[in-house]
Amino acid sequence: MKYSTNSNQRGAVSLFVVIFSALLITIVTVGFIQVMLRNQQAATTADLSRSAYDSALGGVEDAKRAIVLAAANGTLAKSTECNSVATILGRDPNTKTETVIKQDEKDATLSQAYTCATIDPTPGEVVYDSVAPGKSKIIPLKTVDNKPFNKVVISWKPTSGIPVDRTRPLSSGVTLPRTSEWGVNTPALLRAQLIQTNGSFKLSDFDTKSDGTASDNARTKFLYPFSFTSSPSNSFEFSNDSIPTAIACSKIDDYACKVTLLNLPGDASTRQAFLHISTIYNTAGVKIVLMQDDTVVNFSGVQAKVDSTGRAGDLFRRVKATVDLSNSDFPYPEAALDLTGNLCKTFRVTDNIADYDAGSCTP
Repeated sequence: MKYSTNSNQRGAVSLFVVIFSALLITIVTVGFIQVMLRNQQAATTADLSRSAYDSALGGVEDAKRAIVLAAANGTLAKSTECNSVATILGRDPNTKTETVIKQDEKDATLSQAYTCATIDPTPGEVVYDSVAPGKSKIIPLKTVDNKPFNKVVISWKPTSGIPVDRTRPLSSGVTLPRTSEWGVNTPALLRAQLIQTNGSFKLSDFDTKSDGTASDNARTKFLYPFSFTSSPSNSFEFSNDSIPTAIACSKIDDYACKVTLLNLPGDASTRQAFLHISTIYNTAGVKIVLMQDDTVVNFSGVQAKVDSTGRAGDLFRRVKATVDLSNSDFPYPEAALDLTGNLCKTFRVTDNIADYDAGSCTP
């Protein structure tokens, strides 16, 4: 039997395979670690972002408490200092520049706080994110130092979340279609009602005058989105509508529709006025601005704007909120009678309680 041997074999191929395999494993491992670290960092950032947002909301809630306390004391005023909320709530603003969010001492390790919270009870606009059909908003037209105004600017937009189709006409005529025929992404038909007095009044003061003209104390306009244009201009007398008023809406603005109501009746310096806003067909976000000629007149005691900045670790979030300043002990009634479906009444006049009979009226 014969054997052959080769003493010159050095295993170069095997060494190359080992080195290549080691490099491949190293690259895969490093890539996996990088992906894991990025995911961990993203999760940490998201958690801190949410915690900072929660801290900012804590500032908003403290601002609400400060508004109630300051309003009760008659000291509610615009504040631009970051520690103004802490001052109103009786905390010592000189010991720290931020308010730590915690329920007990252990929570301090989470490093959550709101660093700034300001209150503006005299904004230049009143905003409602959502006014649903069947609901309404009553806005006192009260201004800072009772400054006069001669224009009411109303803007509104759909809130369906579906982009408005601004490439087609909204309607071929000012008609009142069925609700199902009004597009879900079409701006709402808006009713704007002016109610005002000069102090004492009788209900008959809101009736049409004997000469057939509208009362100065009550005006109602129905604002009907009719078309989309590049540069809409809608300025109308605040008069009573016998039919809805056609409105040209914007093709580009965030608030799709905007109307300026001019020449409010009555004495601007003595009027006690309210604007009653309600929507028909669709829910709408609504903004109201008062103006004297071309100058914005700030509201007073209607809404407050709260601006709060929260922190978690070294990440910050800012929240802007709107707080209604209406008196919860005396809410404004939306209607004398509000119902869905049919109305049925039975009347009987008697001076004897025992004679009362509910009758057979069934709604």
